[in-house]
Amino acid sequence: MAAMLTMTKEGWCLKTHRGSKFNKRSERRYFKLEGFNVAYFKKDTLADRTGKFDLRKVTEISACAGEDSDADLVLVLPGKRICVKFEADAEAWKTLMCSAAAQSAVAADLQAYHSEELHAAFSGTYAAQKGVSSASVLKYTSGASFLTSPRAETPKATAPKPAPAPEAVAPAARSLAPKSRDVEPEAVATTAAAEYATEAPAASPIPAEEAPAAPAASPRKEKKSPRKSKTKAAPAPAPEPAPVSSAASDEELEANRKEWYNFAMENKDLQMAKELYVGHEEEARVKALEAEAATGCAAAGDAELEAARVEWLEFHVKAGEYEDALQMCVDDKDYALVHDAQEANRGEWLAHSLASEDVYSAGNYAVTEEELAAVEDLKIKKELKAGNYGKAKKLAKTPAQHELVDASEEAARKVWLDYHTQAGEFKEAGKYTVSDGEAAALKAAEAAYHESERATTFEAALAAGKYEQAKKLASGEAELAQLDAKREADRKEWFNYSMDTGDFKNCYVYAISEEEEAAVCISWSKSSATYASFSLMSRTISRSAVVVKE
Repeated sequence: MAAMLTMTKEGWCLKTHRGSKFNKRSERRYFKLEGFNVAYFKKDTLADRTGKFDLRKVTEISACAGEDSDADLVLVLPGKRICVKFEADAEAWKTLMCSAAAQSAVAADLQAYHSEELHAAFSGTYAAQKGVSSASVLKYTSGASFLTSPRAETPKATAPKPAPAPEAVAPAARSLAPKSRDVEPEAVATTAAAEYATEAPAASPIPAEEAPAAPAASPRKEKKSPRKSKTKAAPAPAPEPAPVSSAASDEELEANRKEWYNFAMENKDLQMAKELYVGHEEEARVKALEAEAATGCAAAGDAELEAARVEWLEFHVKAGEYEDALQMCVDDKDYALVHDAQEANRGEWLAHSLASEDVYSAGNYAVTEEELAAVEDLKIKKELKAGNYGKAKKLAKTPAQHELVDASEEAARKVWLDYHTQAGEFKEAGKYTVSDGEAAALKAAEAAYHESERATTFEAALAAGKYEQAKKLASGEAELAQLDAKREADRKEWFNYSMDTGDFKNCYVYAISEEEEAAVCISWSKSSATYASFSLMSRTISRSAVVVKE
């Protein structure tokens, strides 16, 4: 009970929030350590659990530094990194966590907290404790699907068929049933002792039809570990002791006990072995068998079962089923294999999220300081791309990030200055000038723009015959001369048109010289004489027609 008390602990702690830096943000949680399993809750009543992890799966325990310097420990698990600060009894917490974890996972500066004796106590007392998985492991496997590379769809691997468990073979037994250690030597008959000494060993105490068979169903169909499929049926109960002579020797009884003890060990009958062992050596073998049964480790000689376990481990790793793969792990090498595969998958998804500018997903996959910095850079770039320079400045922390924001803002300022200048929006453009040179260039551009607009409008008025408007827009002697020439050409054109159409009244409007007026007068006189002659002829013809009619 004392050992049990030393391997459980509860108390309030501060932890990092979703991978953030401890010095920036932490949350208060009530931690409960029981054996290898650690869970944390929002309340000390153990309500509202927010997370859990297994100290056997910790790949690194070290002291905190940098932006996590306020914390006491940093624990790295497959796909998870957590910094913890203990509010009370920090030394005891460090000793428990460092001792429960593998010694290879404890940093050099924390080796003083790793106790081999306490580690052995953990392994012995909580050997059969069921492992737990942290929430971050579930982040990479959702539902029945598994996570693969975002660049290509990977077909799901075909489940291998693990080799069946070997059948237990019972040893040859003597005619006498095994005796309990409590049987007194004088209770054994002399006749039985003689028979025991002379007769050959009989057949196995387990009938052939009752011998345990290998499991038929594939562990893949049941979604169980192949180790669990190795469930050998216990040997048949030993037959009732035959009446024996009390004269049987102690040597015969001991030989009988040893034979049945060896039979129990070979068939992994833990209950029988516990009843038959004698001495420290046999007790140690029984304890080793008990530990092997509790942890699911493959025993010597179980080569087929171990090969099946390794095959299933490789299958789950390849398929991205990390939860199932962790159930196949038995040593640090296996855990490292799963961790490396999961870490590679995480890194690939992080790169994909960064490339696709998925800030939320990238933040979930980022773990290291470099990765978190890359996510922060992505946030800043997205704000800059949207033109939110104020938000980008608030997000910028490092000198490089501030330089990036300043450079982007300056480039955008110049773009907007050019845009408003070309659009003739000089008042808006003036808001983006920051130097005397830019202000002078803007003023010159404005003058050139207005001059271009005046010249264009002058040409349009001149072409439309709007001489008064053109005169107001004319600038310089050249444009006035151009206006006079155009007006004179139009006058002459209208004068000639009126003469050709006989509109002599209109001709006088456009005539400005004596020659033009004389020409109008002559043309008009000729036109009038022609009209009078034509009128006289018309009346004569008309009267002639009346006389003929009469």
